[in-house]
Amino acid sequence: KFFQAVENEVYSALKSEKGFIELLCLGSDDYPDHAVVFTFWKTKSDAEAYYQKHAPLMDNLTKYAKKYDMEHYLVESSATFKIAEGKAA
Repeated sequence: KFFQAVENEVYSALKSEKGFIELLCLGSDDYPDHAVVFTFWKTKSDAEAYYQKHAPLMDNLTKYAKKYDMEHYLVESSATFKIAEGKAA
């Protein structure tokens, strides 16, 4: 249900946002109640603007996940996604 909610509620909102590039969800075979969701943005400021505006949307996921953490990283290299070096993730 968590991954369906991410796809239906989060991705549908993300895809029209300024600077949004991609959403990637990872589940664990060893820990079925754990998941990692990555969003990729053109800039860190694009990501921050979205999450400040849509924090309640993320809070809706707590009905499927006990907690979530948000961290920002820069993509230093990507052979798969062809994301330019230095883009926010």
